[in-house]
Amino acid sequence: MSDGVLIGQICRLTGATPKAVRLYESLGLLPPARRRGSYRVFDQEHVDAVALIRQAQQLGFKLKELQSLASQGPLVEAVSLGFARQAVEQKREALAQQIADLQAQAGHLAAFAAVLAGAHELACACPQVQVRRKQTPGA
Repeated sequence: MSDGVLIGQICRLTGATPKAVRLYESLGLLPPARRRGSYRVFDQEHVDAVALIRQAQQLGFKLKELQSLASQGPLVEAVSLGFARQAVEQKREALAQQIADLQAQAGHLAAFAAVLAGAHELACACPQVQVRRKQTPGA
């Protein structure tokens, strides 16, 4: 890769789309690519940064969060081990809270289902409902 790669090649190497690579450039997440005529030529640093961005996004990081890092220098260099650990721990805590919230919601749904089942049993036991059911054809 001593001569660099074009946008199609960086996309094949990282799984990113050309639109995503251009967005990363416009947000300052990638250093400016050198030019060969009208083509942008990307180096290994660009490939590493795009791969890092994609991995961070898959883990729930927003581009805005990565943008603040890129303002401190090249993205791959700006992500220190200490910062990365802190950011990952914050994401893990947020995910744990989301899981707790979803588990609580599931519990509320189970309780609501039990209330509905009880209401159905009461309605079925009601003599007036039983008379109406007998009078309704097909019931």
